[in-house]
Amino acid sequence: MPQPAPQPPGSARKPSQPRADAAPPKPVPKSALFHTLLEGGFDAVVAYTAEKQLHAMTSEIAAAQVQPILVEMRQLFADRDQILVDAETRMKAELERRLAELRAELMKWMFGALLAQAALVVTLVKLLP
Repeated sequence: MPQPAPQPPGSARKPSQPRADAAPPKPVPKSALFHTLLEGGFDAVVAYTAEKQLHAMTSEIAAAQVQPILVEMRQLFADRDQILVDAETRMKAELERRLAELRAELMKWMFGALLAQAALVVTLVKLLP
């Protein structure tokens, strides 16, 4: 908690500044149920406990209804992951197929170029003597 700036001696403290030795105020529950129970004549401890118990019961009810949704979401994520793996496998197979086609095409051109070069060399050797 930040400390207030030191005041020179003789200066009066403004009423809006908290005292350094004062304890921080306790948080007050802001639930309408809590205030309704207080207005109904219940003790603050009982009203607070009832409010917390109601929240716990609500959480248990919500948890029971959320479980099937979580199971379905897990299944959807598993399906999505399987779809991604399948797509990646198909893409790799397609890439390998295309690379094999490119290698074959390149070998054809290289073989043709070597034949042309050999024919050129043979022709030049025949013309030079």
